[in-house]
Amino acid sequence: MVISVIMVAEFSLEDFTMPTLEKIIAEVKTLHPAEQQRLREILNAEAAYFDPVKKIEQLSAEQGTKPLNFEEMLGNFWPEEESTEEFLTILRRWRNEDERRSLAS
Repeated sequence: MVISVIMVAEFSLEDFTMPTLEKIIAEVKTLHPAEQQRLREILNAEAAYFDPVKKIEQLSAEQGTKPLNFEEMLGNFWPEEESTEEFLTILRRWRNEDERRSLAS
């Protein structure tokens, strides 16, 4: 940026500190109007590379998503003929078998 170069030229590298926004604005005001216009053009061109911040509703519409419905996610996948106790018993058995296999290895 033009302003940073001007400020660096005034200080040695050991004495250099990051200029504040207020100092940068004050330096810009000292530039010739044509230089100020050129700086505006450069900054506007740089800003074009960044997307503006979008709201979540806008992102959702662009991506075709909809709000999450937890009830739809639950579904009906558990067989009625199996109790949770049966499942937990089988799960414990499988884990015990896996532990025995790993100890035998």
